Amino acid sequence: PELNGAAVSDDVLSPGWTSYRDRLVHETVDVTALVREGENVLAATIAGAWYTEEYGFHGFQARLYGTQPSFLAQLRVTHADGAVETVTATGDGWTALGGGPVVDSGIYAGEHQDLRLAVPGWSSPHATSGGDLTSGGAFAGDSSSAGDMSSAGDANWMPARVGAAANAGYEDVPVPEARIAPPVRRIESLPVVTTIATPTGGTILDFGQNLVGRVRIRARGAAGQRVVIRHAEVLEEGELSIRPLRNAAATATFDLAGGDETLESRFSFYGFRYAEITGVDVDPADVQAVVLHTDMTRTGWFASSHDMLDRLHENVVWGMRGNFL
Repeated sequence: PELNGAAVSDDVLSPGWTSYRDRLVHETVDVTALVREGENVLAATIAGAWYTEEYGFHGFQARLYGTQPSFLAQLRVTHADGAVETVTATGDGWTALGGGPVVDSGIYAGEHQDLRLAVPGWSSPHATSGGDLTSGGAFAGDSSSAGDMSSAGDANWMPARVGAAANAGYEDVPVPEARIAPPVRRIESLPVVTTIATPTGGTILDFGQNLVGRVRIRARGAAGQRVVIRHAEVLEEGELSIRPLRNAAATATFDLAGGDETLESRFSFYGFRYAEITGVDVDPADVQAVVLHTDMTRTGWFASSHDMLDRLHENVVWGMRGNFL
């Protein structure tokens, strides 16, 4: 979510995965510093993530929960006298745009962004047609694509769908409850440790650690130039080993807008140690692996006189971090 063009928090992939028929969680964020006098715009870019993902094996994959992402939000103001007022809430009057820079996104497939489709200032007051505190919208599209919601006056913005686009058996949406676990955040960034020339003439970047997260690169190219990032946990005969991925493409694709740009998937994540970037020449110094996991507080450490035992324990820690997402 955004308020007046600024992200309301540094959380990622919120609110996370739950059994959506039985439990929904909501976030509560203090946005006092983002509210301004006069017109305000509450908006969000949304994607299907786990809700619209296809689950299953051997050609029997199917969407379990629903076909389209949904967004539920309200802006509440606590006045000096203690009175609480809901200034705006999602529902009738919100608008949505089915296009935007995130063309499609999936947990297993990866993500495709076309940066030429960005709408500057779409979630800012000057881009809207509203008056006081206005509602917003989202770039929303098919199963795995993303969208934005805003009250912009552009003719391309349409009334937002109200209600869940759920599959049979999942129509009844539970009352959201407050999150009790810490959120997922960008915890740290790892540099490229070494580069590996492949037998087929490519270049693989090695981050020196198997992790869960995303690759972030600084790149420069022409408008429409396509940059592709593939990920793998291991190598096979000097190339990325994608056999363990089975049907998961685990690929990040970016169509550049032109000029200097920072590229990073927004609604997907990958398990990898190695990455291969094609479509643009990039200095390894301009590439980072962004580590994502639940922002847990570590309470214990282990050390011994045996280096391999210490490494085994560290592998366990990294495995827990990657699975707590």
